[in-house]
Amino acid sequence: MTVILYEDDDLLVLEKESGVLTIPRPDEDTSSSVADFIERHLGDATLLTRTKSVPHCKTNGLAHRLDRDTSGVLLAAKSLEMYDALTQAFASHKVVKTYTAILVGEVNTSQRIDIALRREKKSFKRVAATDVRARGEQVDARTYLKPLKVGFKDDILCTLVTFLPETGRTHQLRIHSALIGHPILGDHIYGDTASKAERLFLHAEEIRLPDGRSFASRTPSSFTLDETGSNQTL
Repeated sequence: MTVILYEDDDLLVLEKESGVLTIPRPDEDTSSSVADFIERHLGDATLLTRTKSVPHCKTNGLAHRLDRDTSGVLLAAKSLEMYDALTQAFASHKVVKTYTAILVGEVNTSQRIDIALRREKKSFKRVAATDVRARGEQVDARTYLKPLKVGFKDDILCTLVTFLPETGRTHQLRIHSALIGHPILGDHIYGDTASKAERLFLHAEEIRLPDGRSFASRTPSSFTLDETGSNQTL
């Protein structure tokens, strides 16, 4: 499901659930995607934009995207001027993004993760640029991580954290978490082999624009930790 958090003449702020595509490829079902929601909402007023990497995919004014399994706030432009302003702000890292996540294991200290990434040779996954499986162009990737609480989720020791990504690479938060030994709970692609979590515990909490405006999405109620597991004591 996708809902509207804010709307004016130039900007549409949306919140999507985990499991909802942001921008589908032509061979994917578009009926529940965020891009399709925008088109149904705005009709003929939809801004017809496309991605540079996949030019046959309509983005309908979306200035960025979230993974299918990530929930949270998204921005879409209703005018070409706003679209240009947003895409330039994202490209120049002038948009401040805050994410909430649950990581597997205990994380006690704040840290800045600075690990460049490349694509894996035989899949869509990202890996560290120095990995022997890497191919293609190397991209810088920097993430600030702040632990908030240590506890248990379904008897697995976990840490609730805040992420402040300084760059916006595909799967950046997911691969950075895995590379420091603490994959995101429910990320069965990047290293969570212990849990049976049905969703990825990553939520785009807030976006702050260069003009000072800030838009937030409530953290889902499932992002809570117990003080103890059924057989453990902290």
